[in-house]
Amino acid sequence: MKRLLITMVICLSAGFVIFPSGKVCVMQMGSALMESATPVLLLCNGHEEMICGCFPWGGFRADAALIFLPLPSSPVIATYDPEQARILKELLAVKSIRFSEEPSKGEPVADRLLPSGDVSAVSAMTAHTSTLKNWQEFVLQAGRILEKEGLSLPETDSHLKLVVEEHIASGRNNFVFFLMKNNNQDGSNRVFMVRFSTDKLFFPMKRCAPGNSENKLMLYMILPGSLGFLRNRQDLDSFSDDGWDLSSSAKLYPGYIEKQHMQWFFKTGRTPVFYLQVARYRGSSALRSDLLLEVRTLASLAYAPELFTANSTLFPEDLFSIGELLDMKTAISSNKTTGMYFIPEGPLTLDIPGHSGIKAGCLRASLRALELEIANLDAKIKAAREGPGDPANIGHFQRKRSELLSELKVLLELRVNSYRLPDNKTLRIRVDRPLEENGLLHTHGGSRSGPFYHIAGMRNDSYSLLTMGKNYQLTAYMVRQRDYPFPDFYVYIADWRKI
Repeated sequence: MKRLLITMVICLSAGFVIFPSGKVCVMQMGSALMESATPVLLLCNGHEEMICGCFPWGGFRADAALIFLPLPSSPVIATYDPEQARILKELLAVKSIRFSEEPSKGEPVADRLLPSGDVSAVSAMTAHTSTLKNWQEFVLQAGRILEKEGLSLPETDSHLKLVVEEHIASGRNNFVFFLMKNNNQDGSNRVFMVRFSTDKLFFPMKRCAPGNSENKLMLYMILPGSLGFLRNRQDLDSFSDDGWDLSSSAKLYPGYIEKQHMQWFFKTGRTPVFYLQVARYRGSSALRSDLLLEVRTLASLAYAPELFTANSTLFPEDLFSIGELLDMKTAISSNKTTGMYFIPEGPLTLDIPGHSGIKAGCLRASLRALELEIANLDAKIKAAREGPGDPANIGHFQRKRSELLSELKVLLELRVNSYRLPDNKTLRIRVDRPLEENGLLHTHGGSRSGPFYHIAGMRNDSYSLLTMGKNYQLTAYMVRQRDYPFPDFYVYIADWRKI
């Protein structure tokens, strides 16, 4: 199976629930996670969902647990891939997140998300699937599964019956049953992976048995958008119980998805970007509702909880990549999204304290320089294919283009604080033609063999402020070398004065 990345990880801690007497307990998936403090991984692409997890050996107080997962459509039981643990760690290392009260991004959450013990020592749990019409069919199917293992169904309470009937009435009548026995002889963790069609993010969290202990629940999600932006609060109201806290989100670019070989699930052609985000719950174990969220309405923007704090003047630019900030600036300037989304009108300047915007300006110019270089290569590839260029050069140009695309993706994901300023030079120029992006500067002392300087950006886009026929001294940052036989650079013009 192809590598599996994680979209939702549910990590529950502490708090045991007293189930009906006997050696067997019957639990909804959320209750089982609470009982065993087990992480769960979930992928959601807007039309499909994948849930996978690993129950630790000896994770239940009873001799056996019959765990059921109600779903809105017929599921496919997938094969476990141990690569999931490695990918999860890498994802959290690259795309760190934080909650509002934490001083810096990068909460060390990876260890808490992984099963205890050796994650490679796993065995797939046997899944039993059934489409059920009512509570009586649920009891019959559960009894058959247990009977085959020499176990008997314990007396179930009315609370469990109400939860099962609610799922069936709501169309979630496709049930997957897993049997977890604590006396398994190999002593390995038990893994499950379920994939099903849905246009909503769904996971059953409601308690199926009496209990009111204090617990923590963390939902690690990868969604086609971020929670926190919808004006009607549908995204936040999905977490109706008190005690929820929403983290910042991090954008996953198509390049990262391709790197992890996740295109089989995250089809970037249909939905270009996805976001990693965490919803954390701290409070009573008696959750009153399941998670049910329409993901296609979510905003394709990176979220930060500080932006929505009353009277907050802090803009946490260290949380965002340059690509995320540019997306937010685009959304703020657009009238198309403001009716559906609550978009902050904060100071999205990209400025870095102590740098007067130079860092952010250079970073934007570096992105533009890469885009211009890619456009140049596209023109060369077209000429090589259609003439007058040499077809023998097509392979070289295509390889170079792939390298530039990879560089562009890395730069988009770089947070502004992490960007290192390039070298700068003092240039003396004469304005003999209007300045414009990608235009060539007429420098004093230049020759036919260079060096040449092409404009990739200018402070405040002030191209028209330099007068035709006048001489100027510029402070120019060399944001990227241009592909040319002679020395040639893309530059960001940070300052200027007439001479």
